[in-house]
Amino acid sequence: MKRILSFVVAAMLAGQAWAQSFDFNGLKYTVTNEANRTAKVDQQNLTSPSGDIVISDKVMNNGTIYTVTEISNLAFWYLGNENITSVTIPNTVTKIGNDAFKNCEGLTSINIPNSVTEIGQSAFEGCSSLTSINIPSSVTTMGYGVFYVCNNLTICCEAASQPTTGWDENWNSSNRPVVWGYTVDSNPNNFSFSGSIEDGVRSGSITKYYGTANAVIIPSSFTINGETYPVTKIGNNAFYNKTNLVSVTIPNTVTEIGSWAFDNCSKLTSVNIPNSVTKIGNYAFDNCSKLSSITIPNSVTSIGNNAFYDCSGLTSITIPNSVTSIGL
Repeated sequence: MKRILSFVVAAMLAGQAWAQSFDFNGLKYTVTNEANRTAKVDQQNLTSPSGDIVISDKVMNNGTIYTVTEISNLAFWYLGNENITSVTIPNTVTKIGNDAFKNCEGLTSINIPNSVTEIGQSAFEGCSSLTSINIPSSVTTMGYGVFYVCNNLTICCEAASQPTTGWDENWNSSNRPVVWGYTVDSNPNNFSFSGSIEDGVRSGSITKYYGTANAVIIPSSFTINGETYPVTKIGNNAFYNKTNLVSVTIPNTVTEIGSWAFDNCSKLTSVNIPNSVTKIGNYAFDNCSKLSSITIPNSVTSIGNNAFYDCSGLTSITIPNSVTSIGL
């Protein structure tokens, strides 16, 4: 009898250790497997994080390091979650749970790494500010209504076509537009650059993008003759007439977006303007007819002539008080 009781007590203690929760860098995590040292992002209803959320790939509790492999059901569904603007998910996460980001109405940017294999039902329901999201080909399970009432969203899938198994037939229940065979490019060899040195300070400009990808991640620096230059400007006409381009990620080294930089990028739906940018040039986003909303950070002081000319789909634009000059 004593041996049985000892076994039960040991099992209860193991269960308590297995289910322990803790805070790390402002987010709540729960251990999922003590033996394997894994944890998940748990419900944040008490911590209520806002702004730019960065989920750690490794977290520590009582001296033990755990790998984060899951975002739990309802993780970021809480009162005030509309104040979340971006989420960075590490490439250790394999599962995004049901309702994980439900009604995060202010969410404009989220990455889904190619480690993710499962996205639960209604995971992004009501994320009305999302304009573009990339689904890697690693995702083999997709729940019901994942993007329900995401009314401004274009869904970009790296798979050539919808998988025949594993995806709920109503995963896209709101019938949002889907781009199949979506490609992402961050290869610096597909750009041309120019660099300069003034008063000992290096700066660089992207002069041309030569690729054909749907999504482009602009590098933050480049090397010429062994010298490294930060990318501080997207040059004039750099992405002119890139009609395959759906989304672009601009690094926070960039201070200027040149004239006609994204002219006639007619499928562009998503662009982040980091709070390092101070100037947006003439006709910078001319004829970007699929852009529906854009937020200009309060670092911007100058917007050129017709910067958003013929952006016929643009329904919302936020211009901060920092802007002192707006062209015609």
